[in-house]
Amino acid sequence: MRIADLALISTLTAAPVACGDAGGDGSAGSSTGTSSTTADTTVEPTTGEPGLQRCEPTCEADADCTLGGDDIGFVCVDGVCGLPPCTDDDACVALLSGWSTGCGAQAECAADEVCVEIAADDGRCAVAPGPMFACADFGLEEVLRPTIEGDANATVCGSPDAACVAGACAAPCKSDAACPAFLGAPHCDRATGQCTCSSDAECLATMQPGLVACIAGRCGCTGDADCVGGTNVDTCYAGACGCAGAASCTDPVFDGATQVCRP
Repeated sequence: MRIADLALISTLTAAPVACGDAGGDGSAGSSTGTSSTTADTTVEPTTGEPGLQRCEPTCEADADCTLGGDDIGFVCVDGVCGLPPCTDDDACVALLSGWSTGCGAQAECAADEVCVEIAADDGRCAVAPGPMFACADFGLEEVLRPTIEGDANATVCGSPDAACVAGACAAPCKSDAACPAFLGAPHCDRATGQCTCSSDAECLATMQPGLVACIAGRCGCTGDADCVGGTNVDTCYAGACGCAGAASCTDPVFDGATQVCRP
């Protein structure tokens, strides 16, 4: 599990964001959007996002849903790359912790990973906190897990409260520490278990196109210009960046998936 992949998984455990949700629509970009907004923008809530269309990664098989040749847990579900339906909480802990690469010995993991046991004879490479980053940077916690070789417990980054709810993995936040600031939603609403924003400044700090204004607790856009520089987005639909048509879906996200613009 590469650090970049762990960042991708962390977007799936946080509150929904308007157009930086790399796991769902591939709309996250690396350039800064432009906006004339000021702090604490007052815009109608984005619930429902009327007319919203997004570039969906359509697929024919699970093999289409790898990233850079790596299988990090996405599969082809009803013709679209996404996370597989879950059946138990343990599987969700592994998935949302980013423990996707199987291992039978420590030597099979990267230098910044530990081969931990998640079930009998089932080892996974888990990222360990180090001097360059903390688990909280990805909305994860430090957890102790037995190593696959059975000689010790290791501290790794994980999502211990992840659970399977109605076939989907979810990890409600318990504190602000579970809400990474790079997603623009650094505050935990404990009543809902969702990460939220409280000001435009928090959204602008992400430096992501389309995440420029805090709208009803979610970072979003206020006009088409805010979406400029994003991947597979060019139109602002009631606070969320999306696509205007097929011509908007030019950049692939998953290795073998084809981007299609649709509601």
